Amino acid sequence: MKRFLTMAVAAGVLSAASVASAQDVLVEGPGVQVGEATVLHPRVGVEAGVISNVFFEEANERIAPILRLLAGLDIASAEENRIGSDDNGRPTLAFRAGAELEYQEYLSSVDAVRDQRHLDANLIGKLHFFPQSNASFSLQDKFQRVSRPTNFESSENLNRHLNHFIARFGFHPIGRTLSADIRYENIVDYFLSEESEFADRLQQKIGLRTTWRFFPYSQAYLDGSFGFYGALGDNELDGMPYKISSNPLRIIAGVDSLISEKTTVNAYAGYANGFYESGPNYSTIVGGVDFGWRYMPVGRLVLGYSHDVHDSINANFYREHKIHLTATHAIRTNGILSAGFGVRFRGYRGVPAQVMPSDENRDDFILEANARFNWMLQDRFSLYAEYILHSVETDFRAQFMADLDDPSYIRHEAVVGAAAAF
Repeated sequence: MKRFLTMAVAAGVLSAASVASAQDVLVEGPGVQVGEATVLHPRVGVEAGVISNVFFEEANERIAPILRLLAGLDIASAEENRIGSDDNGRPTLAFRAGAELEYQEYLSSVDAVRDQRHLDANLIGKLHFFPQSNASFSLQDKFQRVSRPTNFESSENLNRHLNHFIARFGFHPIGRTLSADIRYENIVDYFLSEESEFADRLQQKIGLRTTWRFFPYSQAYLDGSFGFYGALGDNELDGMPYKISSNPLRIIAGVDSLISEKTTVNAYAGYANGFYESGPNYSTIVGGVDFGWRYMPVGRLVLGYSHDVHDSINANFYREHKIHLTATHAIRTNGILSAGFGVRFRGYRGVPAQVMPSDENRDDFILEANARFNWMLQDRFSLYAEYILHSVETDFRAQFMADLDDPSYIRHEAVVGAAAAF
């Protein structure tokens, strides 16, 4: 079983389409005031649909109808000027916290498919001290429980906990064009199964960002960060270290600007170095650009390209070229039609020898597409339909006992849903 989970974690977990969170599909109503300075925002939803490839398989896919139940609750400050104030009448504290739950049931006659039922959760919280003052301080945290079916050979989910904490001190002089932020980030990636704990990792990062607003709708920024990445707990698989420690350095400069009434540009470029303790390392130029065009008052297109590098759970790192096109169009006053298409050319470097002794490289071609129609009713209710396509083609083969497994797959998902907020 440990070898199988190795294959599932190392060969496929990051290629999978991410599970949609309740926040993506639920509306938010005006809220229910429960005190002078506190408002609750409850919301519920239900989805029904079908998934074409439950286990992310290259062949012999299992199709299954699904049912999702969604629920969310946020608590937030009612009006910032009620949460205390300084001598100038500015608020001293703003806050928001919430929970989102998503239960997914597979409506199948196959036991292995039904056993993939799961409950995912998002918990978020943010405290912002002196939000409208020259200097402010904020704390925010996001916890996620994420499930992914492993493969048809197993009835267990590959469950993991992700926690992302950020502490930020900002200096934003009122009426000035220059501002700066200092931040600390901490990410814990923890797998619940003992067989997959070798993949647990801890990522810490410190960063500094300065921003210059040179026009009302244009700004330039310079951002630098340095990280401390490594294994969390047991880092051995088959008696060998699995995750290699690193100290990623990243320095980028960017600009976000409104070029005209109809066009926008968001661009960045910089340098990144992984400083891995051993094995392959990256030292490269990174960058990207998004062009936005409002072709009519109710419609907008965004075309973008990026080249970037990231630390990887199934290798030292991956390098990626990404091209994407998105469109959003409003229909009357309460309908929104959106669609997106993207391709990724992704290359993993430093795949652990325990996964594939003969090759430490993996190159993927990833195709993504989605379309969604959302219809709002009375500002509190939403009806929607959504389609998602995710395809991965790879030259990599993972060792599984005496066989080689192909992690390639094509997955279609189509759902209809309804949501209500109060």
